[in-house]
Amino acid sequence: MAGMCIGSWGHTALPAENVEAALAVLRSPQAIDALFTDIRLKDDVLGGCELGRAAVARHPNVRVLYTTGNQL
Repeated sequence: MAGMCIGSWGHTALPAENVEAALAVLRSPQAIDALFTDIRLKDDVLGGCELGRAAVARHPNVRVLYTTGNQL
């Protein structure tokens, strides 16, 4: 849903189904301006917060928006 909204606003969304897919996008030569991630996102090793840190390490100017659909 977020990807559709972002696309409708004229931006390019690069959706990823899990942390590994998101890391692959971050490793690509594609310019990344923002990361929208779920803080409750969990994978074998990394979660949403760690994904945000990885994004900033690779793309220092990236803006990270943390959200969740789960109750904390």
